[in-house]
Amino acid sequence: MTLYEILKNIYRTNIAIGHAFPRKGKPRSSQGVGKWKKRGVPEDVAILCHVSPDIPYTHEPLGKSKAEYSDLPKVFPPPAEVKS
Repeated sequence: MTLYEILKNIYRTNIAIGHAFPRKGKPRSSQGVGKWKKRGVPEDVAILCHVSPDIPYTHEPLGKSKAEYSDLPKVFPPPAEVKS
């Protein structure tokens, strides 16, 4: 099953998919989302679907399962306590 088909099963309409995955703050058009069926889902949407626990999809270039991301080191240290 392709990612477009997975999204279509979850959201039911192209308009709902476009609202769930906006580009530059604006919802994607129904016609634009419909083109994903033939052209493939854009990379930014595929990565968001990979990270989302609600969508059963693994993005192949990322390769890791969602559970494997939990043990990665944090980029920023926790904020220091403020002493007054």
